[in-house]
Amino acid sequence: MTVLQPRPDRGERAFTLLELIAVVLIIGLVAGLAVPNLGLLGEQRLRDEARRLAAELELARQRSVVTGVRHRMVLDLDESLYWTEWEVPEEEPAPPAGPGSDRPPPLSPPERAQSAFVPRPDPSGRGWRLDEDVVFGGVEIDSGVVERGRLSLAFESDGTTEAIRIVLARPDGRALALVVRPLAEAVRIVDETG
Repeated sequence: MTVLQPRPDRGERAFTLLELIAVVLIIGLVAGLAVPNLGLLGEQRLRDEARRLAAELELARQRSVVTGVRHRMVLDLDESLYWTEWEVPEEEPAPPAGPGSDRPPPLSPPERAQSAFVPRPDPSGRGWRLDEDVVFGGVEIDSGVVERGRLSLAFESDGTTEAIRIVLARPDGRALALVVRPLAEAVRIVDETG
């Protein structure tokens, strides 16, 4: 007696080996294209942060020259924040005695009013926070490297400043440095990844 096996329905049909290989190849191809781009996305965020900070530094320098008022960029290395401040007088000095006054005119130069730096009343004064994947990797100044706390870079009314090197870093080791020269008009961005 011969037993006939029923033919499988189309709904119960299994995948062939060729179909499984094709699916695995397609998944591998998509992963091969997507994974390297994830690293590029992080690198792009680092570059964007470096460009934004460089633009804010250049803007602070330009504003100090145009307005004749000292500006400074404050960097909070612990909180990954930075903002721009400008110098405002706290009180005006008393006018010197002169003609029509009971006192003789002073022979010394007038005293300069005390001044203080306050945040600018615009977006640059409210501050910027670095992207969550980007941190300050340190700031190099004349006296050494600072890695924690707050520091500021002041721009005189003629645009001059002290030399400073600000490093922005990512957890994967990628790093960019912003180099601010005392008389240069532009901030240079240098790749620090070894």
